[in-house]
Amino acid sequence: MNELLFFSHIFALILATFVALRLGPKALAILSSVMILLANLFITKQVRLFGLEVTATDAYTVGSLLCLNLYSELTSKKEAIKLSQINIFILLFFTMAATFQIAYEPTPSDTAHLPFQQILSTTPRIFFSSILTYIVSQRLDLFLFTNLRKKLPLTLSMIFSLLVSQAFDTIVFSYAALYNIVQSILSIIVFSYVIKVVALLSLSLVTLIYRKGKNEI
Repeated sequence: MNELLFFSHIFALILATFVALRLGPKALAILSSVMILLANLFITKQVRLFGLEVTATDAYTVGSLLCLNLYSELTSKKEAIKLSQINIFILLFFTMAATFQIAYEPTPSDTAHLPFQQILSTTPRIFFSSILTYIVSQRLDLFLFTNLRKKLPLTLSMIFSLLVSQAFDTIVFSYAALYNIVQSILSIIVFSYVIKVVALLSLSLVTLIYRKGKNEI
């Protein structure tokens, strides 16, 4: 059941990225920010996929970086760097908001505090770890993408740059944010990267469709 949901999840992200691409650079920028926020918010939920206990939010991370690369293609490297800075600001703001929210003393009749506390209590560690790895991985991704773009087609440039940057991101982030939180850190690292590769290859179909449509116009 989870495996079917996973592939349906990938399809939904492909559709969302394609719609954002058709709507233009602003939609891609917003979707990139939303995806990176969701990737960090949902990461503590562990699920079983293909017999392993893992998280299922890595597709959002790949989707966010794919949107970033497409945004760079439609605008410029300078604008893409600015978008990555906006994403970092959003993660910092959410961390601050979550800290204030769980610090409020609830009323005796409140029923939402404990679930919010359970979900948001690990937010600072996860989000700060995410910010540090995101800064390095997205800069690495943009560096590789812009240099590969001079020699390779758009789709191959995106795939190669994301494969390298996400290998780094997966290892560093997993240890920094999830060590002693999840049951098997090794399973998380290995399968998270596999999920990212599957998501990357699937989401890259959007780029192929985009380039084909652009050439036909």
